[in-house]
Amino acid sequence: MAETVALVSDAGMPWSLTPASVWSARPSTPAAPSTSFPGQPRFRPRSCSADFRARRFTFEGFLPRKGIERSAVLADIAASSRTSVFYESPHRVAKSLTDLVSTCGPDRLVAVAREITKLHQEVWRGRLIDGANYFADAAAKGEFVVVVDAAPADVAELTDDDLAAALQIHLNDGLSVRDATAEVVSHYGVAKRRVYTIATELRS
Repeated sequence: MAETVALVSDAGMPWSLTPASVWSARPSTPAAPSTSFPGQPRFRPRSCSADFRARRFTFEGFLPRKGIERSAVLADIAASSRTSVFYESPHRVAKSLTDLVSTCGPDRLVAVAREITKLHQEVWRGRLIDGANYFADAAAKGEFVVVVDAAPADVAELTDDDLAAALQIHLNDGLSVRDATAEVVSHYGVAKRRVYTIATELRS
């Protein structure tokens, strides 16, 4: 006798982030076809009401926790011409905002929301530096969605070669890696970590 089984969740689509992924990832076959009817993902309403440019965005899922992979994703967010959206856990949201201050600069706009589409939905909006300070002291609870504004047009268009050329001028003038980095960061308004990395490579 043919049977139909429905897997229903009120805590997000049972996909790659829950134990139900074992079931939902199974291949569909003629004998046992499967289909999905997803609800509204929680990043979509957040990205549509972030109060800044969000017509084009990149969804990052959860950020890598550490290492080179995390640094690379943060650098991509800092230079992206698109709004960046990612999920974060309550015990890591403050650290991620602090790391974004280092890569994107303190004044980049951010929206931080928790429990989107649920009863206790809350949204915080403002500058990255203010968000990092706020969530360092706040008792963060729930599932978070973080939306980071796109890089300013002039920053997004700057390549590593552009920054290296600017740094080389200051290094040739006798400035240290630290001072040359500070000069370029001040002039172009780009992330300090990105510039410092290029400067150390030039010096070595």
